[in-house]
Amino acid sequence: MRTWRDAVRELEQDRARGASQLLELALDALALAANEAHGQSPAAYAAHFSAAAGAVAAARPTMVAIGACARRVLQQVQEAAGGHGSAEAIRRSALAAIDRVRAQAREARRQAITRAAELAATADCIVTCSFSSTVVEAIALAAGCAPHLQVRVLASRWQGRSYGAATAAALQERHVHCQVFDDDALAAAVAGARLALVGADAVTEHGTLINGTPSLALARACRRARPPVPFLAVCESLKVVPGVQALEPGFDAVPAALVTGFVSEHGVASPEGVAAWRSGSPAEAGPP
Repeated sequence: MRTWRDAVRELEQDRARGASQLLELALDALALAANEAHGQSPAAYAAHFSAAAGAVAAARPTMVAIGACARRVLQQVQEAAGGHGSAEAIRRSALAAIDRVRAQAREARRQAITRAAELAATADCIVTCSFSSTVVEAIALAAGCAPHLQVRVLASRWQGRSYGAATAAALQERHVHCQVFDDDALAAAVAGARLALVGADAVTEHGTLINGTPSLALARACRRARPPVPFLAVCESLKVVPGVQALEPGFDAVPAALVTGFVSEHGVASPEGVAAWRSGSPAEAGPP
């Protein structure tokens, strides 16, 4: 029988799926943990779930949405435990909290995809890199409205894997044709593009983007292009954090100065404006 520890190991080792897909796996791990440890006292159950939530949050430190959601669920469990309820009541509270967090994350992602697609549909040619299921869905939605949209994807090679190839395959499954460029052909990939659109594993409140390599190289190429190509990242607001302590291998930190804007469920914000998303009252900006 699969346990929450099995799910955490899968989360730690997975290098194929994007942040949104791994968040779903993290919530699955929490649900498994919530359904384990039957027959324990309320205090022991709460301690068990706290350990599981901590392990889930630590599994992928760069993907901050995982830790944020784990902490939200844990807070609900601790409040239930503090109310002197039974272990069964705490379990029900944990599962309800997981369902709420999952629903909120999915809705935020859906809205971010819709907003990003609206921007992408106005561009004749867009370029992306790494792998993001959110970006794939946004491009597919945009292509449905703009069938002549040109899509370019950097190969995004890391440790023998091409994340660009995975992006191209996912787009082709959605009947979107794209052209894959080698990472050494950055200038050619950016030439003539109207928009660069990438995903986000984390965003600091000062506007630094954390995303898979070669996001930094792409952002620099967009800035060097004449005219410069707008560089946008799609990121649900729960990915905005004060800072990121450590980067996992294969991830880039893109300075705010190289980012044109961020697209979330709240709209489009400049790098200076994303901090407001953490307070729940975003300062929106118009499209770049």
